[in-house]
Amino acid sequence: MVRAELIPKDMTHPNPEGMAGWMRTTWMPVLARVPEDRREELVAALVKRYLARYPVDAEGRTHVQMFRLEVEAVAS
Repeated sequence: MVRAELIPKDMTHPNPEGMAGWMRTTWMPVLARVPEDRREELVAALVKRYLARYPVDAEGRTHVQMFRLEVEAVAS
């Protein structure tokens, strides 16, 4: 391995619905364990709870502070 680095990233969504859509797609391994008829209820509750702590900005966008792992390697 040549380099491994955590890069801070501000994941933004245009609105709370965009954040919910992101959760539906990227959290599929978690949501798959929830009965299908309860998934939307869970996503809505998670978005509501998150936004209570981290409200939308002046333009209505949501922000999720994340880290991206970048790894650079060379084949030997």
